[in-house]
Amino acid sequence: MAAPTSPPPDTVVGAEAFEPTHALTTAGHGPSCAASTDFCLFCRFSDGGDSDGMVSQLKGLVRALHAEKKELGAIVDAVHRAYNDGIRDQVEWTQASGAVVTKPQWSKTAIRRHILFSNEFTGLFNEAVDQIFQSLIWRYNNCAVDAGTGLPNEEHRKALVDTIAQYAKWQQHCQRRK
Repeated sequence: MAAPTSPPPDTVVGAEAFEPTHALTTAGHGPSCAASTDFCLFCRFSDGGDSDGMVSQLKGLVRALHAEKKELGAIVDAVHRAYNDGIRDQVEWTQASGAVVTKPQWSKTAIRRHILFSNEFTGLFNEAVDQIFQSLIWRYNNCAVDAGTGLPNEEHRKALVDTIAQYAKWQQHCQRRK
């Protein structure tokens, strides 16, 4: 039997090897805009410096499309297009380094991140969770039965039923929060 090997000398072990899912005291952790260094228009003008209402209009677009039950991807595409077509030319951003960027790119990744992880659009995150459950249920259903025998694959059947049960619990949780 081989002796256990030690981790390489530059490997971090123990509590230092982990970080928070979302840092509440420092920047740089988690999926939110605070953990990112790229440009976010909504964060840039969060202090009300939007004199002509451009940001307010884009936030209104997010809310209107959400009210119409549009999927997250469609909302992100619409905000990205509206920013590039009508607002980008008027925006300046001072990076943490002090460099000023005119007409900064606001990526779809940054838009999606802000919409999902800011507290401004909380319902969209819940709907994204719904879509995750729905996708899992769809996929498990598509492979639940052995095509040759016509019998359920027990592992896939259990995963399907468990996912449906967990989705029902998630839906009940969301109803209680309303």
